[in-house]
Amino acid sequence: MKFDLEALLRKNADSRQYRRVPGLFRRWELEHLIKPGFEYFVEETGNDAGGEMLYALFCRELTEQEAPR
Repeated sequence: MKFDLEALLRKNADSRQYRRVPGLFRRWELEHLIKPGFEYFVEETGNDAGGEMLYALFCRELTEQEAPR
């Protein structure tokens, strides 16, 4: 199932907006970027010169009510 980032941003059109993490990343690089306390959205962006899939990463900080306890 493919998600529409614009629809997600409209749905969360408050101070908790997603921000793009600068750069494009390979799948195995994402685990080094993802940290607790944030919600992430990953979007396919195409392939690099070697044929590897690249991804854009978007994040937003969780509110106190959303954070796991």
